[in-house]
Amino acid sequence: MKAIKMSALKIVFLFIISLLAIFNQCRKNATGLSDIRIDTFSLKVETIGTQFTELKLTIDAEFSHPLFAIKRNGQTIVKDTLFNKDTTIYDDHLAAQSAYQYKAYLYFNNKPYDSTDAVSIRTLNATSHDFTWHLDTIGVYGSAFLDVAVLNEHNVWAVGWIETGDTTVGAEVWDGQNWRVQYLSINKLPCVPLQGIWPFSDNNIWFTGGSIFHWNGDSNSISYFRDFHNNEMLHKIWGSSPNDIYAIGYRGVIMHYDGQKWEHQYSGTKEDLYMVRGIYDPEIGRERVWVCGDHTLLYNEGHGWKTVWSREKPLFEDYDTPRGIYLPNHKKIIVSANGRLGSCLYMLDQKNLNNKYFLAKTTTYTYGMDGHGFNDIFIVGADNYIEHYNGLNIKLYENVIVPGFANGVKLYHNNLYVVGSTQYTYQALFIYGERK
Repeated sequence: MKAIKMSALKIVFLFIISLLAIFNQCRKNATGLSDIRIDTFSLKVETIGTQFTELKLTIDAEFSHPLFAIKRNGQTIVKDTLFNKDTTIYDDHLAAQSAYQYKAYLYFNNKPYDSTDAVSIRTLNATSHDFTWHLDTIGVYGSAFLDVAVLNEHNVWAVGWIETGDTTVGAEVWDGQNWRVQYLSINKLPCVPLQGIWPFSDNNIWFTGGSIFHWNGDSNSISYFRDFHNNEMLHKIWGSSPNDIYAIGYRGVIMHYDGQKWEHQYSGTKEDLYMVRGIYDPEIGRERVWVCGDHTLLYNEGHGWKTVWSREKPLFEDYDTPRGIYLPNHKKIIVSANGRLGSCLYMLDQKNLNNKYFLAKTTTYTYGMDGHGFNDIFIVGADNYIEHYNGLNIKLYENVIVPGFANGVKLYHNNLYVVGSTQYTYQALFIYGERK
């Protein structure tokens, strides 16, 4: 009796296997894919903004150039042929702070063959344009602030050339209420003008002003003395750590500090350089550093500087100079590009600059740029213009326009700090904005 039961189970098992084989053969015959192999078919969210998202579709299969479709909330938004293993899908005109679900489908003979898991996103909310503004002028005729750094709300450094009436200084510090003069000198000679500042702490602050200076909390020292014979002028500075600092300047000069010494790096350009920023990229295991200047955009991943924008090969026909850069994450770079038609904000893929997206038309000829994420970006520049991109639109703060030049900007939490100079009285200008 036991043997009969085992035989019956064996017959049922073989019957089920046969049915599965028949079903699979029917599926293969319907699609024409008798021996198809799909190792990978996945959809991943790369970037989320206020009105857009960017997805990466990955496929690794035996057959080439398959047809695919992407559906958003069940509706097809793109249907095309796959030519690469990885394909970037950019979906814009979305609503702010809204939920969306995406799914990719693979087709053969115009029939669905496979699909990815669904991925869900929620777009960012637009940040507020509403600020309360406070303006202050520092120094007498002949003064100007050129850069700003914020350690905290009670420790804001503004650097430049400040005439007090009795002496000339390169820095002033604001505690949230009052200003105090910060004397920075070498051999009793003031370090002026200071054009750039990058702090790591109260007792570890770096400055550029032709040469490179260092403040240890008690005294100032010269870390690198510029080469007068080559008219070397270092303009701005940025660092990921005290052992990884970059200084840039006129005629394409780039220097790097490893914690022990400064060394020149070959930039491949003779254009003047105005801004340097970097961000850690986990995919390469180190910082990717970006530099912009006249008709120039460069980057370095640790293997030398690569030019991606030049006079000969601009990224945009009508906007030939990238004057501001901001890195919202390790995947994207926001560029403020100036040209004959004015200025624009563009978002570019750091690894493929051909993936570029227009964000907003701006008024400002950019001198400074900073932000928090994709939906909170500030640019400042000529005529002391301050503009804010909140992920949906751009706003020019006409109520705080003072004739002159806004040279630096720093966004710290919900407080904005802008430094520059006035046009007619030639005083250093400090603009402080509190978000309502």
